[in-house]
Amino acid sequence: MSLGLLLIASFALPQAEFAKYHKEITGREPPADAITFAIDPAVSRSGHDAYAIKSRGMGVDITGSNERSVWYGLYDLLERRGGCHWFWDADIVPHRDSIDLAGLDVVEEARFEYRGIRYFAHRGLTRFQAEHWGFEDWKQEIDWCLKRRLNVLMPRIGQDDLFQRAFPETCAYPDPSKDLPGHGEGYDNRSLFWSLEYRGKLRERFQGYARERGLMIPEDFGTVTHWYSRTPEDFLKKRNPPFLPQSTEGYSEPNGLVWDVRDDKWADEYWKLAQTSVEAYGEGKGQRLLHTGGLGERRCYTNRADNLALKIDCLQKFLKRAHRDYPDAKVLLGGWDFYFTWHPDEVCELIKTLDPAHDVIWDYEGDSTRDYRDEMLDIGGNNFTRWGVCNKFPYTYSIFLAFESALDVRANYPLIEARQKIVQNDPMCAGYILWPEASHTDTLLLEYFTVNAWSKDPVDHLKVLDGFCAGRYNEKSEQMKAIWKDVIPMSYLLDWGDNYGCHLAAERIDR
Repeated sequence: MSLGLLLIASFALPQAEFAKYHKEITGREPPADAITFAIDPAVSRSGHDAYAIKSRGMGVDITGSNERSVWYGLYDLLERRGGCHWFWDADIVPHRDSIDLAGLDVVEEARFEYRGIRYFAHRGLTRFQAEHWGFEDWKQEIDWCLKRRLNVLMPRIGQDDLFQRAFPETCAYPDPSKDLPGHGEGYDNRSLFWSLEYRGKLRERFQGYARERGLMIPEDFGTVTHWYSRTPEDFLKKRNPPFLPQSTEGYSEPNGLVWDVRDDKWADEYWKLAQTSVEAYGEGKGQRLLHTGGLGERRCYTNRADNLALKIDCLQKFLKRAHRDYPDAKVLLGGWDFYFTWHPDEVCELIKTLDPAHDVIWDYEGDSTRDYRDEMLDIGGNNFTRWGVCNKFPYTYSIFLAFESALDVRANYPLIEARQKIVQNDPMCAGYILWPEASHTDTLLLEYFTVNAWSKDPVDHLKVLDGFCAGRYNEKSEQMKAIWKDVIPMSYLLDWGDNYGCHLAAERIDR
């Protein structure tokens, strides 16, 4: 197939999307030459996602710096001239006689290179927990990501059938009509809702749908054993892996322990899982993003120096493999573990061992207001401002909406905006990400995050609220805005870590 035919095929999807919305708005099919699409990397001055929308005669041309930017331009056009508004739970599409395509000369460029959202493995109502989503749910989600100009999708809802694909001679597919062997109890219960075969095919399908539209999906690597991605009982019985020492409680069941990767044999076995994930669900040798949580939430030794040395050594084992096998991929080092088991000076020591050309500190809690350990209070706390990354090493800024029990409005806008001032003009801040452990519970925060993840200048939450209410509530806009203004101050009485301690809210109100 020629390059010209490839380009035509790649634009068939946005052409069909434009036709769908044009008919929904006007009741008619669009003229054949109403819209054209093109890709030209030169649209971007920074190398980040960008697009141009320019009128020509009776039609309009949309040029993206890459495939996904073409989609951004399309949805921007439908919002500017079609009167559409994009919300996670529904599109708002008006009825009009026509869509005016004249007089457009728009160029948009993202401030942050990575603008991502992470989905997690907690269980609850389908609307809020991605583990229960089927293909149509994921399609709606992926379309919303494009409409809101995001470019990184991170589904972290378990390992699906990864062990069965990586070690077929060892791990059989479990009978979905019976309890999952080693499923765990209570919070740790990983019983299957669907068969692993179905889950694996679903992941292939929705990730393919996202990649077809240019979105990036990081694949996990490293010591991936966790409470939501247990080692199968078959693997434990037949392979009998040894485990790293563990000095603290938690993850004490064999299927929750980390294999002893000090022996390269077991590092290679974990790496086989990563390679299988990239080949089965990802982009193969062209994989663009990889992600590791390191030894998340684990303390191996009581001696801090020994513990740090082991953690850095384990990370380096996998970083070398990642850089060797996927030299074009950026490696995202999740910051979750830093908050729980590292000191700021230890994170600084790790960063000295990293490669800024390939590695990114992928922080998850840039808005954290709480220290998890009393020892952190003695040294002034622990967050990205103390890790030696600002103006020095690639990192991301983040908003964390959690825990899974907090199905309410929960965002500390004064703190988020104060810390955003630190990162907005920092050339080393490469991304702006959101981790809602309970997805889509705070509709205003979703709007705020997506606006600020794109904008070259910070956008105040009250300004975001104006646009949000105007687009969502129509004639009830002013009434709803007044309600939101009453609610918003309540949202920063508790940070995400205090969801179970409502007495703290009372204490803050008293103060």
